Amino acid sequence: MDTVSADQRSPRRAGHRTWDESVLDRLADHVVAEREVLAEYEKAAESVEAPDVRYLIRLILDDERRHHRVFEEMARSVQGAQEWRQLEPQVPGPGRRPLPEEGRGLTEHLLAAEREDARELKALRRQLKPVADTTLWALLVDLMALDTEKHERILGFIADHADG
Repeated sequence: MDTVSADQRSPRRAGHRTWDESVLDRLADHVVAEREVLAEYEKAAESVEAPDVRYLIRLILDDERRHHRVFEEMARSVQGAQEWRQLEPQVPGPGRRPLPEEGRGLTEHLLAAEREDARELKALRRQLKPVADTTLWALLVDLMALDTEKHERILGFIADHADG
């Protein structure tokens, strides 16, 4: 991630680090470390012969790629704020305007759908208990339940900030 290399940032005042410098360093370090982990996952996904393990590693790899992108975008946001300029792509700031009524309704509808999905996944997970040790299905339903929880948190954030 070339936009956050330490040599491109302004020199630090003698011994004093600002909050944003500290956060940017941590994000940049994480991006570098995660790049190595991504390479390991990619190698594993190509070299593992067991189809079930390869499948699961690819699921993790998809998540890790998204995490890597998000950390890069967060770093660009911090660096852009330091330099008083837009570095794209970056994480946008939260909106300051109220969410339109149709957006509020849609958010409520989607939140209800995610809650229903959580109930359905819980019931499906119970139903899959007899094959939990002989298939990947129960694990995959558990992972989808975690995603559903994440979706609920995202929609809850949107609802909580709907007034701008």
